[in-house]
Amino acid sequence: MSTMNRQRRIFEFLTRNIVLKLISLSAAIGIWVWGQNNKAVEKTTRANLMYVWPQDLSRVKEPRQNVTLTLLGPHGRMKVIKNMNFSVNIDLSEAKEGENIIDIHPEDLTNIPKGLKIVRISPPSIEITLDKPITKEVKIKPNIVGKIAEGWKI
Repeated sequence: MSTMNRQRRIFEFLTRNIVLKLISLSAAIGIWVWGQNNKAVEKTTRANLMYVWPQDLSRVKEPRQNVTLTLLGPHGRMKVIKNMNFSVNIDLSEAKEGENIIDIHPEDLTNIPKGLKIVRISPPSIEITLDKPITKEVKIKPNIVGKIAEGWKI
């Protein structure tokens, strides 16, 4: 068989049913892209803690301001969380004096996009110590150095 004949047979093989071959290639690429976008991945982000404080109690120390979330969902859906702000509302208006341990549940979070699942919250609970505020009157005696400017008095 001559080289020219072989080249013509290869060309005919490649160009025969070209429309079906292009449709098959397009379908394969489409399925691959769809599969890549729907592959489940985990992504970590932060959620701010928003507190509602009781009227008659004060916090002993400043509480933590955020928790770490681990989300699970399709790769394509994870792209939307990049610019999102998540928050957890913690209502302490009915909290008691002393140590309060608050568990954080996935239901407490706001703005979680549909199709994403919270698989981990770290830490899963926070400790907040509340106490009654104390006021004290203290007399002071200023130590004045120099003369007081005209028109001013102590």
